[in-house]
Amino acid sequence: MKRDYAASKSKLKHGLIVAGLLAALGLWLMLFAGDAIPDSRLIGGVNLAAALLIAGYSWQTTRDGETVLSLGDETVWYREWGVSAPWREIEDVYGFGSRLNPHIALKLRDAERFFASLPGDKAQRLRTGRFHKNGLLLLPNNCAEVAFSELLLTLKELHRQSVEGAAP
Repeated sequence: MKRDYAASKSKLKHGLIVAGLLAALGLWLMLFAGDAIPDSRLIGGVNLAAALLIAGYSWQTTRDGETVLSLGDETVWYREWGVSAPWREIEDVYGFGSRLNPHIALKLRDAERFFASLPGDKAQRLRTGRFHKNGLLLLPNNCAEVAFSELLLTLKELHRQSVEGAAP
């Protein structure tokens, strides 16, 4: 049974809030700061440009209907990894991190073997990216439109089923 999850809507909302605040500050600097702040027009323009970039990035990464996380009986795929990880390669699934920055960790049985099985560019991108750390594949708290605790339980259950299915 395959489960697909779309991008988190809260990610879009937070991105647009930050972009709105930057845009408001930029407009205020450009229109009302005048000579009180040196280079206020330049600083305001930079704020507006940053607001546009943040809004565009937020919109781009949270497009409606686009799958960002796919869980199957055989594999788990996360868009930011760019590859599927077979359940047979995953030793354990657990949550870790602080309350402000929780992650789900998928501990690889043999990270070197897993990366060796990937095409060179994908292996290098994943190995040096922010979603791999010391043999762990990471899923951030806001990776999909599903509660963190529900996602963690689903991943643990799928992992348990794959381990039981592989046992002789």
